[in-house]
Amino acid sequence: MLKDVTLINAVTVAARSDTEFRWYPVWVIAIRDWMFPNVSTDTVACNLAPQYALEYTPNPPAPSPGSTPGSLANPKKSWVIPDFAQVPQYVQTTSNGSRLRDIQKVILLVENKPKVKGRDALFPEQSPLEESMLQIRKQAVYAFLADPSLQVIGTILALGSLWRYVEINRPRDAVLITWIDHQDRPYGQRKKAIAYVVPEELRRLSAKPDYSFELLDETGRSARAFETIARRIKTRESKMWNL
Repeated sequence: MLKDVTLINAVTVAARSDTEFRWYPVWVIAIRDWMFPNVSTDTVACNLAPQYALEYTPNPPAPSPGSTPGSLANPKKSWVIPDFAQVPQYVQTTSNGSRLRDIQKVILLVENKPKVKGRDALFPEQSPLEESMLQIRKQAVYAFLADPSLQVIGTILALGSLWRYVEINRPRDAVLITWIDHQDRPYGQRKKAIAYVVPEELRRLSAKPDYSFELLDETGRSARAFETIARRIKTRESKMWNL
């Protein structure tokens, strides 16, 4: 990574700005060229999709005695939009090119924020990454609701060039639904806890107490962490790559 002129130039330009969008090219290059290079197969295309909407529409409410079809409110769709999603896509066609089926699966979410300006003097020991973990959890909820087969989602939260990877295991549906904002949600209902974990391999590799990494780390820790993350995800989603 330290010899990748394209990545280094993108980081240099982004670091001069306090805006989020300047870091988008950085993370496109990092994920595409360093975490998932050359992973597409003859049948599966692995694409990094920007602004990938994850949507959820509740089931229609059950009719009550005496209600008429027109009196039932239509379920309200809601969504979240991560900055990027890594999405393998498979399309099966017949010999004449007609489409038989297509499958796609979100395997990684990436949320990018501007670089850290300074630490809070009142809580200097708290990682700046923790402030955005509520958003990361909510994005994971929508990924799970959009794909019943998804059991684990990997997420990267980046503050400029500082980043951390965590994994979230699928909780029960009763927990997921408490994170959805819709009109039928009981007033005052609290979001139920959703845990995340930094894999042990990355805990050992990171030199920071919050298990984060600097993208252009001179010791090469980021590059090794990317390899570890890609291996974990490809192993976990091996069925997708074997279609």
